[in-house]
Amino acid sequence: MTLQNFSELEQIIPSNLVFRVHKSYMVGINKIESIGRMRMKISDQRISISETYKELFFQVLNNRI
Repeated sequence: MTLQNFSELEQIIPSNLVFRVHKSYMVGINKIESIGRMRMKISDQRISISETYKELFFQVLNNRI
């Protein structure tokens, strides 16, 4: 738990480690098990990828491959 908001965390944490995929979610890139249509699986959780973050997220992900 933290008193910082997501915008502040995005400034601090490198995007190649943790990335914001939705207004309510930031994910550890190395924790993603699978990616489907606008959604990903991490452990037993399904996390939505919003339109706002989709393009940048996939750019970052493609640069890691």
